[in-house]
Order: sequence, then C-alpha cells, then structure tokens
Amino acid sequence: MSVSPVAGTSRDVLFKRITYHNSRYLSGLPRRPQPAPLTSRRLNQTCAMSDNKDNNQDPEDYHYTHLWVSTDGETHITEAKMEGFDLKKYAADSQAQFVKPGPGPSKVVFTELAPGLENDYHPAPAVQFVITTAGSWKIKATDGSEKVFVPGDILFQDDTEQSPAQKTPKHWSGVVGDKPNQQVIIQVDCTPEVDKPGCL
Repeated sequence: MSVSPVAGTSRDVLFKRITYHNSRYLSGLPRRPQPAPLTSRRLNQTCAMSDNKDNNQDPEDYHYTHLWVSTDGETHITEAKMEGFDLKKYAADSQAQFVKPGPGPSKVVFTELAPGLENDYHPAPAVQFVITTAGSWKIKATDGSEKVFVPGDILFQDDTEQSPAQKTPKHWSGVVGDKPNQQVIIQVDCTPEVDKPGCL
C-alpha cells in the first residue's frame, strides 16, 4: 500500500519542515565537546606516538646470558643487557612499546630434556637463542664458569664449529633437579664471532 503526501504539500516543503524541526530538537541536546585544534606542538606529539623510530630508548633491564668465545677457543659466560631498542608501535592500532629487531631466524625447535640428562662438552649446532620455559638446566663454560637457567631466562650462544676461534669452542649442559626442562630454541642466520661478550 502506498502512502500519499499531505494534500497540497510538495516534497521540498516537507523536507524543509523536517529539517527545521530536527534542528530545533538537536539544539536542545548537550553539544559534544570538540577536540582541541591540532597545533604544531600537539601534531608533533601525535606523530611521535604513532611511529617514533628516532626515539632510541632501552628498557630498564632486558637481561640475557651470553655464552661467548675468545680467540683461543675457550668459552665464557657473561650476564648482559640488550640495547638498541626503539619505542614505537609494533602492530597497527597498538600503543608504543620497546622493539628491537633481531637476526633472522632459520629454525625454531621445541625441546624437553629429561631429569638427569647431561651432555658432555660439545659445540652448539648453530648460533642460537635458548629460552627456558619450564624446569631448570645448567651450562658450564671451558673457563670453569657455570650458570643455572630457570623459566624466563634467555641464553644467546655462538660457540659453533664455524667459529673463527683457534679451536672448536664447547660447553657442557645438563638438567638441574628432578623435573623435565623445556626450552624454545631459535636458531638464527648470523656469523659466530670471537671476543665480543654481550654483543646484542
């Protein structure tokens, strides 16, 4: 069923009446606050928060352990702090956070070591990060230093057979305690180096 317009009233007149009544109704409503104008100072702050690549700041303490190699092929353990972060967005529609690109991963391995497992002195299969997710484990360097890792600890090691050291560097590793040790290992595409403790 069709609806006929009011007799003697054109569409233009009806539109003007509706517009007039709507404007009177809306004028009685509280107005939404208008945003402050984008002054040059405010514009700069907005741009900085959206992508602040030049703001090189580091977290208070992004800790990791480095199993590194000296020229003579001996291995050593150094507690280090990552540097060279940028405070910027990591993903779209996210707030700024500390971001540091790392070397490209070549392989990711998830592994579990049984209680009592021990590996005699051996080189790492690749330059890699080892992140402990459960249980505990320990490494020994050839200089006699040791380190026990618990969940949340990060190890970076480049004691591989491809090391430019005078001999193949090695380390000992084994599980600590009576519970399995779980790790995430991220092997990376980079060349092993010598005499560069805490190089990240």
